[in-house]
Amino acid sequence: MARYIVATADEIPPGGRKIVEVAGRSIGVFNLGGEFFALRNRCPHQGGPLCEGKTFGLLQARVPGAIEYSRPGEILTCAWHGWEFDIRTGRSWCAPERLRVRRYEVSVEPGDALAAAADAPAPGLVRGPYQAEPRYLVVEIAPERGSNRAASGATSGHGRGGGRRGAFRRRGWSAAPTRPRPTRWRRRAYSSSRSSYGPPR
Repeated sequence: MARYIVATADEIPPGGRKIVEVAGRSIGVFNLGGEFFALRNRCPHQGGPLCEGKTFGLLQARVPGAIEYSRPGEILTCAWHGWEFDIRTGRSWCAPERLRVRRYEVSVEPGDALAAAADAPAPGLVRGPYQAEPRYLVVEIAPERGSNRAASGATSGHGRGGGRRGAFRRRGWSAAPTRPRPTRWRRRAYSSSRSSYGPPR
């Protein structure tokens, strides 16, 4: 897992954010009351810049008329179509079981520890110089699943040689077999003496 230094801890104030470019990914780093969270700057709906949207709190009403406001600034709203996500978990607020945005681990590390590791940095870690007193934000990024296969078109039906049609081509078959279409009965008017419609006999 690669580690990247993206900012100093005091560079992002509470309630603030910073959008950085790391390993070819646009990532938004948020400060929620001294805790730091990082999300992919891409809305899973239609690819909008999610981390550039506004943040809100949570409105809840246990009984009619009793509205409670909590978690200020922890709900991120996409600027394109208003999809809402929890900054702490990356899950969609409307459908948390099936929809989420990619979340990355963020750690706060002192400068002296990073300076000690500067001679032999881990893969992806930016070489110094680092100051000993400031604290730095380090984002950990793991390789995405299936990135190599997707790049070669092995899992895509649109790429050359990919998908089900590509599998048939590799086996030497001319085309993928097609499923028989179900018979659709058309309504047919019978003689005026019949009052109902039905399939032809």
